[in-house]
Amino acid sequence: MKRQLRELTERYESQRVATEQLEVRIRRQEALLAAYTNGNAQLAQADAPARGRFFRTADGAAGDAGAAGASGNAESTSPGSGGDTLKAPPPSRSAQAVYQEQAGGVFGQPRRWTFETGLTYTHYDSRQLLLNGFLALDTIFLGNINVNRIQADMLTLDLTTRYAISDRAQVDFNAPFLYRRSNFQSGGAGGAAGALSEATVTQSPRLGDVNMGFYYKLLAETKDNPDVVWNVRLKAPTGSNPYGVKIVTDSGNNNLQYPSKLPSGNGVWTLSSGFSFIKTVDPAILFANVAYYHNFKRSFGDISSTEGTVTPGSVKLGDVFQWGVGTAFALNERSSLSLGFTQAISQRSSLQPDGQSAQTIVGSNANAATFNVGLTFASSDRTTIIGNLGIGLTPDAPNFTIGLKIPYTF
Repeated sequence: MKRQLRELTERYESQRVATEQLEVRIRRQEALLAAYTNGNAQLAQADAPARGRFFRTADGAAGDAGAAGASGNAESTSPGSGGDTLKAPPPSRSAQAVYQEQAGGVFGQPRRWTFETGLTYTHYDSRQLLLNGFLALDTIFLGNINVNRIQADMLTLDLTTRYAISDRAQVDFNAPFLYRRSNFQSGGAGGAAGALSEATVTQSPRLGDVNMGFYYKLLAETKDNPDVVWNVRLKAPTGSNPYGVKIVTDSGNNNLQYPSKLPSGNGVWTLSSGFSFIKTVDPAILFANVAYYHNFKRSFGDISSTEGTVTPGSVKLGDVFQWGVGTAFALNERSSLSLGFTQAISQRSSLQPDGQSAQTIVGSNANAATFNVGLTFASSDRTTIIGNLGIGLTPDAPNFTIGLKIPYTF
């Protein structure tokens, strides 16, 4: 009888454990169903690991379901705990980096500092053929032929710091340092198109226009709606301005003209505001942004580019509207690839000498469109390496831009 009692006790204990395990599974499925119904894809995808697939975390950052699934179940229980504790899968490092780059901040990580070092190389190369004369007998050109070419290289070191005030708000400050080199070539001296001359102007590294910004997450992503982040930025004219810079005419070729020095800023205050939209569409992140830049009118002691002439007046740079779209794919837990398109359309600028009416600068409006390819690599929980290649699609855009950024979060 004692043996039978012991066997019955063991059988009862085994059934009790099985019942508790079944209850844990039922609670887990109910929690997942509720999470999915409420639009929280983070828990709903915890049981569907797929390498390189993005998901949403509770703090609004993007994650990689493949990284979470690689470690097993998203739920952990301990004996005697009742099994009612659910743990969300950890977000992918690369997905977090992509989200922070597009949103412009470390949202979901309040009271944390980020220091970012960025280095950008930009190259311009433009050619222009100028004909000053007329056609004789519809076939013979009489006059001067001027062939111009401008090659410009710019290296920018950006030092940026960000602070997350809360899980929805952050501020940042950016200080750029610029090195510039421009080469000017021209032909057509004396009417000979093959006679070329050149001049090179170099600017040593100096401070550009510093700027600061504020970002606020208006809406967090749900099942149907994207994250919406609003930003406002103010740029101060701390760099050297281009107004009053004299144009020099080469002594050996009067067709060759070039500036006496190169500026490191645009000389005016700029206030901008915009919105970023980020949506997880498994297995990718879609993002878009719009922004408007208003340049304030400012007076200068000299706005003339003619040597020996000083003309005080004011400058009003044209406002700029910018928009962009793109997508990012997680390649694995640490790296991701992004593709995007950006277009900036600027209005015409004007100069107003003191005591005279404003004069619109012909050709000062621009349309700069760029195709961007980016690669993000999360080297650690705190450090990310972000590379970007921008290819100019219009004459007003740089031929290409290569950038490298390394943000570090404390």
